Amino acid sequence: PDDNYGYIQRLNNDAEQKRAGGGGVYYHTSYWGRPHDYLWLSSTHPSLIREEMMKAFEMKTGRLWVLNVGDIKPHEYNIEMFMDMAFDPLPFKDGRYSKQHLLTWVEKIFGKENAQIIEPVLWQYYQLAFERKPEFMGWSQTEPTTQTKYTGYNHFYYGDEAQRRIDKYEEIEKEVKALRSQIASKDADAFYQLVYYPVVCASLMNKKFLYRDKSWLYAKQNRLSASDYAALSKQAYDSIVSETAYYNNNVADGKWKNIMSMAPRGLPVYDPPVLTEIKIDSSAVWGLAPEGFVNKDSSLVSISNKLQLPQFNWWENKKYFVDLFLSDDKVVNWSAATSSKWISLSQEKGTLSPDFGKKQLRIWVTIDWSKAPADEEKISGTISFTGGGKTLSVQVACNNLKDDKLKNFKGFIESNGYVSIHASNFSRQTNIAGRRWEVVDGLGHTGKVIEAFPLQLKTKIDTSNSALLKSTTPSVEYDFYTLAAATPEITIYTLPTHPVNNNYSMRYAVSIDDGALQIVNFRTAGRSEEWKQNVLRNSASRKVVSNLLAAGKHTLKIYMIDPGVIIDRILINMGGLQKAYSILEETKRGSIVQ
Repeated sequence: PDDNYGYIQRLNNDAEQKRAGGGGVYYHTSYWGRPHDYLWLSSTHPSLIREEMMKAFEMKTGRLWVLNVGDIKPHEYNIEMFMDMAFDPLPFKDGRYSKQHLLTWVEKIFGKENAQIIEPVLWQYYQLAFERKPEFMGWSQTEPTTQTKYTGYNHFYYGDEAQRRIDKYEEIEKEVKALRSQIASKDADAFYQLVYYPVVCASLMNKKFLYRDKSWLYAKQNRLSASDYAALSKQAYDSIVSETAYYNNNVADGKWKNIMSMAPRGLPVYDPPVLTEIKIDSSAVWGLAPEGFVNKDSSLVSISNKLQLPQFNWWENKKYFVDLFLSDDKVVNWSAATSSKWISLSQEKGTLSPDFGKKQLRIWVTIDWSKAPADEEKISGTISFTGGGKTLSVQVACNNLKDDKLKNFKGFIESNGYVSIHASNFSRQTNIAGRRWEVVDGLGHTGKVIEAFPLQLKTKIDTSNSALLKSTTPSVEYDFYTLAAATPEITIYTLPTHPVNNNYSMRYAVSIDDGALQIVNFRTAGRSEEWKQNVLRNSASRKVVSNLLAAGKHTLKIYMIDPGVIIDRILINMGGLQKAYSILEETKRGSIVQ
């Protein structure tokens, strides 16, 4: 069986593959139990199903496949994909076929023209749920049942990763709402059940919690907008109620009455949002919050300190935000001025108002590198915001030094104290005797991962001899560039898969600059707390600490040990990495000469 969350616990070894009775798999796309149910929407990613079931097929575990769907609705697509794969598994050996199969399924129901819109929407729906299922957005658990908590998304760094998630849901919501009015009447009910309801309600569940978080966090910063976000959170909950009522009472003239519950088992995640009392100190009238400039408790850094944005670097196309907000029920007309022409703002003047939705405004800051001083490492400027009889300033720092080493470097470059790498974007790879790290399309948080193949090795890897392991084991290499000397902490994120069979574990080895090997094993035991968190986030991680690295070029090398290991992404913390839940944009790779 799988572990109830889509990861098969183990498959047949060589001896078991020869059994006359064969082998089978019991697989879940819905589950009741710890660490948390997922009984409401069907959100298991097609690429994960393909990955695990094709692994079973390759390991001769294909005599009987059983799919636990809990309720047949709303699992129509997961069921059909599973059955199609069982009937003819060969096309699914290519990871790219998952998207094609989804497109073909949508075409059969809604036609080719509509399918061109619906398939990308559903794929994004599954991708967002892979990061965190709608049922898991309360950061709560069951057996025993716990109350909801604030999410792990960061609202103040990395472009506001919570808002970025909301924006992605808004995009697909907009698509299905626009298409709903264009769908032929004969297909309207099917469209609501198969596309509209899951997409819109997944979006609403995320908004319910992420807007609740914003209300709580912004109240700590004396933002009057905290009340708006509390209202938006409650509105999201109310909309789930009304959409579910429509599903049960209006779709197909009530044919499906009571088939859909928006609160399976009545767990806390489905309840109305728990909103804290909002108390705002209005004395400052208005204020501002540059991206990342917060205390550990999320309160704002005192304006007596120099407010500043993260550093801009010439090799990155980055933008950072400044939030302007009211603290009092007053209209404030504001304007912004920059000390230099190379600082660009998305808006230079406007009005903050106590009206709903107008209590705060986000200004995006970018750099016009064609106007910035050339070949200077430490460039500084200022943005001054004036309104309501006062002026607040934000410092802007840039690095535009195009030294030859960095100018000609192709790889990943440190940005504000960290390096972000997607595993599939390696600089080089070495394959040995048919063993390899293979790129798998459509899988993982990054949408493309590397997996250790083949799934069965003729001989086990000897890990007792580091020199031998280095010379006889397939590897991938990542070139990265550091801006200052540091002792980095490297976090490698894998999918939380289990050993292919009882001959293996979940190991790989890591080396920096051909230094000493560090062997990593992310295998989990039973229903440990680590396993619970892994399946809730569809990710496992291990940290490796390096020796002191000088500024300049370095190479991270990852060696294959056990088959079936799937690496998704890598973060190298040089001292500036902030807590984040979602994947971070890669720090620039490839030819970066501008």
